[in-house]
Amino acid sequence: MSKYTGIHCPVCNKVFEDNDDIVVCPECGAPHHRECYQSEGHCHFESEHATMKSWKRPDEETINGHDILKCPNCGCKNPPENIFCDICGASLKRKSEQELHREAYNNAPNIPPISPNPYTTPFAGLDPAEEIRGISIKDWAMFFGDKAFYFLPCLKAMQINKFFINTNWAAFLTSFFYYFYRKMYLVGAILLSMFVISYVPMVYVVFEYLKDAYAANGMTALMSIDVNAFMSFTQAYEGLLTFSSAARNIAFLSTAVLSVFANKIYFKTAESKIKALREKYKNDRDYSQSLAKHGRTSTLAVILVAVCIVVAFIASSNLMVFLLIK
Repeated sequence: MSKYTGIHCPVCNKVFEDNDDIVVCPECGAPHHRECYQSEGHCHFESEHATMKSWKRPDEETINGHDILKCPNCGCKNPPENIFCDICGASLKRKSEQELHREAYNNAPNIPPISPNPYTTPFAGLDPAEEIRGISIKDWAMFFGDKAFYFLPCLKAMQINKFFINTNWAAFLTSFFYYFYRKMYLVGAILLSMFVISYVPMVYVVFEYLKDAYAANGMTALMSIDVNAFMSFTQAYEGLLTFSSAARNIAFLSTAVLSVFANKIYFKTAESKIKALREKYKNDRDYSQSLAKHGRTSTLAVILVAVCIVVAFIASSNLMVFLLIK
């Protein structure tokens, strides 16, 4: 069945049938009976070609006579008055005159088009309807958020080659903060715990040194630490400090190893979340909103972790002083 079946020919106003000989205007895409097109010698809408408007089915969705805006990022439909997408927040700005001229230039005959950049085009140049691991590119992109241009090519490469590995440098440089930021809370909590545990022995040794120094010299010992005296004191705790150093090295090595597999871990986590959300939300709009809510990033989680670390440091310092002078 033709996609124009049921639509009226703009010349004779007859409804197109399945077997009709239909020609489409190369300028605006309007369909005509071949006979009608040939009788007029041109497109029925030729006078409108200068406006660069394209023909649309009369049954396409509109609001108050205005076309619904389709988001270039997630593909969701928005009211015509929107400036940003209700679902993903991407700009819905209409094409400027300069952009329209650029499209006309690219579509001109015998002129090679400007190659799209996968890092700036919607869905990183992939088909939004294509599925990877049973999930459409569109859904992956809505879950990834504004970094979809980075994650989608990696996801596609991993689909083609299951042994594909690429280092996530953000995960390497920021360690557990990255995993909290990308809502991989379990991995972030494990790495954070490893670093905390690695510093506990050092805190204990410092406390024991301050306790001896305070017993000998009172509060003046807490005002300034004799580095040489402290180094001599730590020799008695060499085994404990060796464990602390080894634990820090293991935590750092774990961060480095995980950064190599960070994207695979993220994709696996995202896959399970997206499929669970699809099962939970049957309404497309609720499902799209849930992808944005449960995916994307969490700056709040990073701030809370940073605040907890600072508070824990201040609290432990005050606790040591309190235990020394009580």
